[in-house]
Amino acid sequence: MAPRTLNEVEVKEHLFKRFWNKVLLGDDCWEWTAWTKEGGYGMLDVRINGEWKHKVASIVSWFLHTGEWPTLQVLHKCDNPPCVRFSHLFLGTQLENVRDCIAKGRARKAHPTVCKRGHDLADAYVKNGRRHCKICRRDWKRERRASVVV
Repeated sequence: MAPRTLNEVEVKEHLFKRFWNKVLLGDDCWEWTAWTKEGGYGMLDVRINGEWKHKVASIVSWFLHTGEWPTLQVLHKCDNPPCVRFSHLFLGTQLENVRDCIAKGRARKAHPTVCKRGHDLADAYVKNGRRHCKICRRDWKRERRASVVV
């Protein structure tokens, strides 16, 4: 008897069952409850063309709803990383993803404009690859000198 191979429909049905067993349906978002990566995005191992690959759960959701693997990034309207609800997902480029991130206030500032005490960092100095506030450094030196002199 020849080994049984799964056809495309059987593979999709199997993936469909595995996927939905890991989703908590809510009134708004449908949240992934299994393995997540950094940032809270759901992950699932998927067999594609006989090869196992790690896939983000929202990408698998897109595939299960459309029948095609997305060629662009899958973005969230709800801004909830574990959400896999198809109506909360849309396709976009990397640039659109970055703009969406900035618009929703999730972007990490690569170069802050002020220090933690609110001083302007326009004339900051760089040491070991980090920018340092000249005013804070000056104040720290004054405090240190004052505590040493008795």
